[in-house]
Amino acid sequence: MSKPPTAVVHLGTGELMPDQTPRPFADFLLEHMNGRVHTDATTELHQLVAAVAEHGKKGTLSVIITVEPSKGRVDGDPVSIAAATILKAPKGLTPSVPYYLDGEGNPSKSDPRQPPLFTGGTGGAR
Repeated sequence: MSKPPTAVVHLGTGELMPDQTPRPFADFLLEHMNGRVHTDATTELHQLVAAVAEHGKKGTLSVIITVEPSKGRVDGDPVSIAAATILKAPKGLTPSVPYYLDGEGNPSKSDPRQPPLFTGGTGGAR
């Protein structure tokens, strides 16, 4: 909820001027696009903390706010505001698996220098 507008008196001129107190950033995030960016940031922060705890490496979560003037700018025109999140969570390394190279240079799980133990037949032990 927003506060009703307030004003301050300019000490030099005695003129009544609008209060320039910034609105809390959290209020903007909750209102912008019905809170979608706030919800995304909340979920991604949870994912980031879990990934850092699991992998022992740092990560980042950024909230990016882009403000653009309207085309053909005229005083009093609205501005366009876009908000997005960027998550850079640490990832675990995929374990490596040893492979041999066959005679044609293709990776193979079987050592080409080792002949097969069993050849022909049903392949099952009896």
